[in-house]
Parts: sequence; structure tokens; C-alpha cells
Amino acid sequence: MANRGSRRTSPALGSAPPMRPADMLWKHIRRLREFTLRQMVSDSRVNRGTAEHYLSSLTLARIVRRVRLPADTYSGEENGYRLIRDVGVDRPRVRRDGTVVDESDKSRAWRAMRILKCFSARDIEAHSGAHLENIKSFIYALRQSGFLAITHEARPDNPARYLLVRNSGPRSPLVRRDKHVFDPNTGTAYSRISKS
Repeated sequence: MANRGSRRTSPALGSAPPMRPADMLWKHIRRLREFTLRQMVSDSRVNRGTAEHYLSSLTLARIVRRVRLPADTYSGEENGYRLIRDVGVDRPRVRRDGTVVDESDKSRAWRAMRILKCFSARDIEAHSGAHLENIKSFIYALRQSGFLAITHEARPDNPARYLLVRNSGPRSPLVRRDKHVFDPNTGTAYSRISKS
């Protein structure tokens, strides 16, 4: 049974919040596959310095590779980039030295929830490798905002079990301090309703 108590609110009349520069760049990199710096700056409307730093980090992480393009291709520029390792819809988080930032507990837990559909906190811990306390607080926020429904209450011999009822996509919902849970897949914010 779904939690019908959460109120749906949308930022800026239903539109998604503005994308971060790295998210815009990653979206264009995945679409184009082979590109120049000039083309990336023009398509994404990100400033050149930001694009250079992000592409440098992706190159060091071996996600993109510098390639030599024909002189007449892409407005006469000869040096370009090619996507060699597509890591998915979410942009890879890389430091300037090319080291990849580990995925958060919430992202790993969300992926496990989407796979299992019905689960306990311990099931998510076993499948995701996330910390149990982080999982429990994430489950609490998702339950308050209507993403999860409880199927079996906790008993001394059995943990509570939950059902994922709002499986909106691959990106993990973001728990905000303002008592909302933002769904980056739909651009919608859901208010958290306290349980009695």
C-alpha cells in the first residue's frame, strides 16, 4: 500500500532545476561521442575554462581520449576528444587528477532497491555494500515522501520490509534539509510527511 500522504511540489512550476556545468558537458559528450573543445563549449554553453578542466579530468580518468581529427571536420580544429568509456546517464565524478570519486551509499542503495523491489534494510546492505545506518535513514526519508510503502511491520524476529512504489529512474532521490525529497529523474520535489 502506497503512502498517499506525501505532497508533490515542483520547483519553478514543474521545471527541473538548472543543470550543473559538468552535467551539461556529460550530456553532450554522450550524445556526440567524438567532439572538439570548441564544439563542447558552443553546444553546452559552459565557459571554456570549465570545459577544459572537466575534459582534462575525464582524460586522466581514461573516460575520454584525445584524438586527432581531420582538419576540415568540426570547424577546422584538428584536436578533439572521443568518449571511450560510457559510464551511464549520471556524469562521472572525477577529481582534477583523474581519480574517480566513489559512488555514495544512497546511490548504491537506490540501485539495489530498484533491482530488489521488495526488501528490508539488511537486504539493501547485503546487495549494495552501503552502511546500514545510512540505509535506514534513507529508507525513512523515502517512506515519508511516498517512494516506499511498508509491506511488513518490524517484529522482534523479522525486520520491516518495504516495497518500492515510485521507481522513477536510475538517479537516486536527493534528501534535502528543507524537508523535501527531490527526484532528479523527473525534476519533482516531494514533501516529507511525518508518520504517526
